[in-house]
Amino acid sequence: ELNASRNPWLDQLPTQLQLPKLILLELNSNRLSELPELKTPCLQELNVSNNKLQKLPEQLHLPELIRFKLKRNQLRFLPGLDMPALEELDVSQNKLEHMSARLRFSKLTQLVLKGNQLRDLPEFPLDRLHVPQPHLLIWGEDDTALLPEATDGLESFAPNLTRVTLPGTDHWLAHQKPQDVARIIRDWCAER
Repeated sequence: ELNASRNPWLDQLPTQLQLPKLILLELNSNRLSELPELKTPCLQELNVSNNKLQKLPEQLHLPELIRFKLKRNQLRFLPGLDMPALEELDVSQNKLEHMSARLRFSKLTQLVLKGNQLRDLPEFPLDRLHVPQPHLLIWGEDDTALLPEATDGLESFAPNLTRVTLPGTDHWLAHQKPQDVARIIRDWCAER
């Protein structure tokens, strides 16, 4: 494990970072504008969130990488990534406009894209996004932070979904009516 996070003066890394047995690399909350070529074949988790990254290397080969955190950078484009083991990718709060059509996400279970400027998306294997486990969605009737339209089509990905709308609440329903929320959860769990 190498943790070089929260170094306000760290703005670049060596041209080639060679750490052949490294599994976890934390580089978040620095001032990095570039990610060098990484010679870290065993790397499973890479966190470069909260930097100033504007682009990624065109050929980023990390065969064992499972978690890649890139949130709060300045990325405009996501190139093709050679990461066959990748399960979680967070590129939220960037300036992404496009993603490469060469992205391969055969094991991806979590992709976070919120807070970008995407104009299009490459084809994703939608069957990988299906979640058969039961879900409970408790919605505040007066919620203005997340509009009901945000959940349109959710049943096609979570077919075992139960929706409950709680009148007289907004986005903070757990604070506004904690007993009602607890009762809804208890009742729902009892039915399973």
